[in-house]
Amino acid sequence: MKNGYYMSAYLAAHPLSYLEKTPIRHDENLALWYVEGNEVQLIKYWELERITGFKQHTLSFFSKSDMEAFVNGLLKSYDLTLDDLVEVWGTPELEKEPVKYLTEMQKDSAIHTVAHLYSGLLSDTELFHKSNIVALAVDGGPDGYISNRYVDMPFLGAVSNQGILRGMKAISSPGILWELAKSDLGLREGTLMALASASKSVYFMDNLPDYSFSRLQKILDVQKLYHRLKKEVFSVHEADAGTRFNVFDPAFTQQENKTSMLMKIIQEISERTMVANIQSLLETYPVDPSESYLSITGGYALNCPTNSKLMKEFGFRGFTSPPCVSDCGISYGIGLMMFYLRNPNFHFKLQNAFYGETSCFDQKVQTEFNQYIESIAPLDESIFVQDLEEGPVGWLDGEAEIGPRALGHRSILGDPRQERTKELLNQIKQREWWRPVAPIILEEKVGEWFEEAYASPYMLHTFRIRQEKAELVPAILHLDQSARVQTLNRESNERLYRLISAFYRSSGVPMICNTSLNDRGEPIVNTASECLHFCISKQLNTVYINGLRIRLKNQSDYPRKGLYPRNTQYFDQFDGEERRRLVAQYNPVGLDANLLKYYFEFYCIFKDIDLRNPKDVRRFYRLLALLDMEKTNRAGVLYALKDFLIKRLGSLLEHTT
Repeated sequence: MKNGYYMSAYLAAHPLSYLEKTPIRHDENLALWYVEGNEVQLIKYWELERITGFKQHTLSFFSKSDMEAFVNGLLKSYDLTLDDLVEVWGTPELEKEPVKYLTEMQKDSAIHTVAHLYSGLLSDTELFHKSNIVALAVDGGPDGYISNRYVDMPFLGAVSNQGILRGMKAISSPGILWELAKSDLGLREGTLMALASASKSVYFMDNLPDYSFSRLQKILDVQKLYHRLKKEVFSVHEADAGTRFNVFDPAFTQQENKTSMLMKIIQEISERTMVANIQSLLETYPVDPSESYLSITGGYALNCPTNSKLMKEFGFRGFTSPPCVSDCGISYGIGLMMFYLRNPNFHFKLQNAFYGETSCFDQKVQTEFNQYIESIAPLDESIFVQDLEEGPVGWLDGEAEIGPRALGHRSILGDPRQERTKELLNQIKQREWWRPVAPIILEEKVGEWFEEAYASPYMLHTFRIRQEKAELVPAILHLDQSARVQTLNRESNERLYRLISAFYRSSGVPMICNTSLNDRGEPIVNTASECLHFCISKQLNTVYINGLRIRLKNQSDYPRKGLYPRNTQYFDQFDGEERRRLVAQYNPVGLDANLLKYYFEFYCIFKDIDLRNPKDVRRFYRLLALLDMEKTNRAGVLYALKDFLIKRLGSLLEHTT
């Protein structure tokens, strides 16, 4: 590889996707790298939702030129433009020449999935070359933007033996079940996981269907399974208590209790699926788990209870995955994949989670919020402890975390000893009262407070509190006495490590509460201005920014509500008559949202169909009619169509005119 700057990007540009707000990709992101010899450094990581304020950013750029202008704007702070980069990967509009992404071993896989896989395998290349890794990439399914077709292996497992990939094979993904539940119940996966453990209601299902491996590879089977389970669980009545289920937990509505019962079953099936995946991999590519590391990437890797169960059941030596395990980490994975394909001996290590944007509390920010600032002083450990005892505090420090979770640089922090802390944090974030709050604990103390615990720097594991410690930290516990734990060492975040140590000396508790610095439905804040806006509007008394203690005042006089203005320059350009004119140009037959969703969901197959051309539109309608579109519309679930498309659409396109 040549020395210099490289970029990997997970973006999309399409005028009709832009105009109709029909996504091709979500959680769009890009990474800037620097190469010198065999050494690779991650310089900066941008997640578009942090910049635009659109949660999980699903919006395409209108044009290639808009995309280039946006990226050049990000590169400007490094005195770079796209022309200065050696190569750009992951987004066709930005690539200088077409890139062949996959090796022969991976030809039946989606680039999306392989990128997930490599993001876990190669986050520490020394570990990769000196140890064994069992890696799984599992989510709701790959995007089709840069694939030539839908693939036979949408989800992958692999085993690496001291830097040699012994093989890859198709596995099953529980992510499809969770996607169906999210779409059907209208709750995000994190909320569904929390509700599963919050309510005491349990459905009695002695003979859980064995969908643990092969049948979960077929999307239509997953759909049938989900709807059968939901119908069975949601048909219970109070009179069935003691026979079909234990009890309706009085703290929850009947709808919430039934949802909790359903998600407990789905969690059990999911865990069985993942156990079967690993058993299948170990049978094909035998390694000793006790001498191997486990890596799980893809959106399902955010299911902390599953990660911990697999670590315990197989006795893996350790766990290696980046903080950006979901689609917000695709550009990270594409970059590592390409460096590996170019030079299998390259060196890289993700040092911590903090590669996002830096924000300063400068004079401009201070002037903007001056009438709401009572005092500014250097951080003092003893005063920090007092502030935490008084109530939750805002916290912004240095570079933003990458990934979907606050890991100690963009957080709201609180005292874990008070149940009231959880109530206040959920009120601040407008979340359900039963949502748990995660702890950050000193890494060397995690074994003293949690059973069978180990390092969990990116909050990807759940541990059960030791019985004698439970009453000391009620704010961080789930109903089952577990917590989604982040461990912290001095090297990764020295400032927060010192403050938690001070809290430990004062209270005897080596952890504090941590939740992300954002409101419901919003991305985590990126800048000091966004942080102050949030903390003032939420009536917090104290916020810490880059080592400064800022005491607030006059919060009730603050006029702004909602999201602080973000940079949406390239995503709200057209309005009124101009927008209507462009929609008529790019969608002249007026395809509705459902049809456009199918078109972009399978863009790798449909991209040669020009919806401005009446002949192509008729071809598109004919294909969907052949695939029994009316029936799948009644089902209302996109996944019902996928198996047909994967198996039949390629040949149908060849024979349909």
